[in-house]
Amino acid sequence: MSFFRQPRPRRFHHEYIYVDERKERLQRIEQRAKETLGLATHRPLDREQLHEAFKAAMPHMACRKRRHSPARQLLETGFLAFLLVLFSLLLMFLL
Repeated sequence: MSFFRQPRPRRFHHEYIYVDERKERLQRIEQRAKETLGLATHRPLDREQLHEAFKAAMPHMACRKRRHSPARQLLETGFLAFLLVLFSLLLMFLL
């Protein structure tokens, strides 16, 4: 028994039971024919386009966008200034 050498676990290998080899072969032939004729619909994905689509699909990202908008920040700053003025006036009248 060795303490320093650990046995490696078996790798996972799964063979499909129901495979239509003819269908797969025909799909490969069609794909090669489309590529040779230039009709392939596969095009590389644009990272920015993918990012925008992901953000549009996530509702919490829209909330984050609204939460950090410049108009909202200006409104919050104005409200904070109003509260400070109100608090200072209240302190002046009480003292």
